[in-house]
Amino acid sequence: MSLPLVLIIDDLCYWSKEERLRICKQLQLVDVTETPNHASTENNLACAVFASGQRREAGRLVNDTDEALRQVELGWTSTASQRWSLVLLDLQFDYGAIRNETLDPDFNWPEFSDREHGLKIMDALSRRWPDRNSGDGNCEIPVVILSKLDRVEKGKQAGRAGAMAYVEKDDLDPQRLAELLNEHGLIEDPDGVIAGKNLALLRTLRAAREAARRAQGNLLLLGPPGSGKTMLAEYIHRHSSRRQHALQRFTVGAGINPDMLKAQLYGHWYGAHSLASTSEAGLAERAHRGSLFLDEIGNLPATGQTELLEFARCLSDGTRVLGRFGSFPSSRQHVLQAHQSIIGDYDVHTQRIRVDVFLITATNQPLDDPSFYKRSDFRQDLFVRLGQESHRYIEFPPLSSRPDDVVMLFERFLSESTEAHGGRWPKLLDSEVVQRLQQHTWPGNVAELRGVALEAEKASRDWDEVLGRHLPMLLIHSKNASAPALGMSEATALSPSVAAVTQMISAAHVAGRRSELTGSLVAINRAFGELQLRLLKAALEETRRQTGQAKSDLLGDLNPTTAVSLLLGRPITTPQAADEIKRIMSLVDMYPDPVSDLGRVFSWAQGRRGKARKTVGDQERTDAS
Repeated sequence: MSLPLVLIIDDLCYWSKEERLRICKQLQLVDVTETPNHASTENNLACAVFASGQRREAGRLVNDTDEALRQVELGWTSTASQRWSLVLLDLQFDYGAIRNETLDPDFNWPEFSDREHGLKIMDALSRRWPDRNSGDGNCEIPVVILSKLDRVEKGKQAGRAGAMAYVEKDDLDPQRLAELLNEHGLIEDPDGVIAGKNLALLRTLRAAREAARRAQGNLLLLGPPGSGKTMLAEYIHRHSSRRQHALQRFTVGAGINPDMLKAQLYGHWYGAHSLASTSEAGLAERAHRGSLFLDEIGNLPATGQTELLEFARCLSDGTRVLGRFGSFPSSRQHVLQAHQSIIGDYDVHTQRIRVDVFLITATNQPLDDPSFYKRSDFRQDLFVRLGQESHRYIEFPPLSSRPDDVVMLFERFLSESTEAHGGRWPKLLDSEVVQRLQQHTWPGNVAELRGVALEAEKASRDWDEVLGRHLPMLLIHSKNASAPALGMSEATALSPSVAAVTQMISAAHVAGRRSELTGSLVAINRAFGELQLRLLKAALEETRRQTGQAKSDLLGDLNPTTAVSLLLGRPITTPQAADEIKRIMSLVDMYPDPVSDLGRVFSWAQGRRGKARKTVGDQERTDAS
């Protein structure tokens, strides 16, 4: 992993190489202004690029906000090899007449000073790159203002301009710089467990470190399946003051027995159930002075939600209480063992145990979407307590929003698998492979990408490159490819199976955001309808040669009733089949070629329903007479 990349906008450090060397030595930085080299070294905190925010013009040094923006943009575009992890921005910039030779603070330096040029740059940065995920006036680029001026004089202005912090230059040392990088910087996971350089991921890691610094109360992690919520929980625990204690983990399985759930999470007393031959602490109690991670809390049964709501309530000192399953034993032979099993602070009157636990929960359910509670039995007050009560929930970005990380992650998983199985390395990636990796939508997120890399490693184990033919068949050719037009082949070699599509739909993350919801139902219905049309065509082909089929002038040897019955998996009547075919056609709002199989079946369905209505009408008139 490369060192963090820091941009330092400072006139003195840029124009004076002696000052630059002094700052790099003082702060343990590697100067890569002229020679980019981001290799990690043990004794350095970061790499540094120096800029001036100025220009030389006709014997003068001129402060230039636009030039500062240009220098920042070089390391903030999506094409940058590495983004700025942090920007250190000086407050005061000197300007004025200079001689046409090397600038030197001792004998060739301008005489005037602008104490607010740094604030002007900061204001321009906030307007150019506003942080749309927070309030007005914030900048998405992490900027720290540096100055020799006392913070009382300029600190308030720096905060209003959008800076993350105001630091007096005399207070800046390696420890303070490390703190600034940890708190405000967009830095990668130093352990490389959560790999990636995408901005959304780096912001998530920054939020995780902020939660780790407090490591108290409750924290909720949201994100689609396979995105990496478990790794994020481990990352948070690893960066917290509780890391000397093991992280206790529990995944709530669908349909879990409520009594067993309570016993596993909160412990049990002797005799609480048939297997309780001793008193034992549960995971929540074992996490005393540490962290407890509960995954897939969307699977919690009603009683489990009630118990978690109670456990998630923190007392004034940050501790919480739990009750074990069953009652404290009364027989003398089990009392001593029961006391020995207690890890927290036991209250003999209430039989409750007080523990100090940082509770981290996670789910792939959209708990932040208010409409979710209308279609589920999950308690909204539990969501409020777990994440919203103190505004502490973090969304892990899906892989589809991190396209710039896909190829890097694929190569990493490919390398790990190749090393484990003794394959040939290094390997080149064919351009077709790169294209397919970047175009796939990755509904299974990082977990799916890892699976694809493992399969590709198997197929290319004895080769020096990975070709398109080495990728699994499930990998879709293009995330933007439209559904095949009517009359085309129902599936190509790269298309997912119906079972795979069903799994993707079930795993799809639905966020309650206007940008994602607008027009989504129309698009989903159309795609769903086109898939059903292809299923219908395949079923017609499958059933057309069944014995006993009477041919008609319109349908020939097609049997739409049998075909629809096959798709539904149950017997249906002919009018029901006609209704189902018309429903499918209404979804796509388009009509097939009248002479094609689908066209003839659709004409038959329209006529069949007309006959059905006429028959019903005739029968009603007969009954009335």
